[in-house]
Amino acid sequence: MKEFLFKKCFFNKIVIIRISLQTNHRRRHEENKMSKYVSIMLLMVFVFSMALAVQVQAREKTRIQGNTDGKPTAIFYVPHQDDELLSMGVGILHHLEVGYNVIVVLYTDGQGSSVLNQLKMTPEEFGEKRDREFRRSTKALGVLSKNIHYLNIPDSKVTKEDMRKIIMDYENLYPNAVHRAYSYYDLHNDHRVAGEALNELYNEERLNKDVKFYINYGKYETKGIEEPYKESYKEELMNGIKAYKTYYPRLGSYAIGWKSASPLFINLEKNPKSLYHLPNYID
Repeated sequence: MKEFLFKKCFFNKIVIIRISLQTNHRRRHEENKMSKYVSIMLLMVFVFSMALAVQVQAREKTRIQGNTDGKPTAIFYVPHQDDELLSMGVGILHHLEVGYNVIVVLYTDGQGSSVLNQLKMTPEEFGEKRDREFRRSTKALGVLSKNIHYLNIPDSKVTKEDMRKIIMDYENLYPNAVHRAYSYYDLHNDHRVAGEALNELYNEERLNKDVKFYINYGKYETKGIEEPYKESYKEELMNGIKAYKTYYPRLGSYAIGWKSASPLFINLEKNPKSLYHLPNYID
């Protein structure tokens, strides 16, 4: 009897061991399957993430560069909100008229204007209000929203080295674009350094030979070449002036541009023109 019980017990242990081994085998098999499944899923997630990153990068590049549709590109470097209209307005309209893809680069934040002292707002709020006027003006001229770029360098802090880098960055994005800046004779540092940088790069033969330097017409008496003007430009210019002249605080309009430079706006209304000179011009 004891021998029978011993054999039965021994047999049961063997069965248990076999079941345990089979269970462990199945568990390892399931774990291996799960491990392979997880590996495949991780690989799929990685591939999907990379594809998504490429798409996002492509969209970002398109957002920055815009679709030129095969058109030549003209890049206007604007120091402050209102300069695109007062000195470059007719020039921008002319370039659009003859088929250029026009990009307007506002490179300072415009927070250094003395008009800030007249308004109860922070410099950041002031800069945002100026940007709003700038957007309305630039769109009134016909520039596409995607071609209006903001660099937000602190007002009065921009250097010639900053502008050299900015111009070359845009040259790399838009090879053979034509570049437009303020005159290197301008008395305002933020205006002048862009012209100095552009003239240097021109002389170093790093840019398209077609470069222009706009004169702060109505403020400085430097002689210049007039951009072609058409009477059809008048409506766009007046709408641009309206963007800077409108005072309606409830809608966020504070006429900052008008308060800052009303004589120049009046001059533009009476005698709309953009004057420029060519590289290496001696005044």
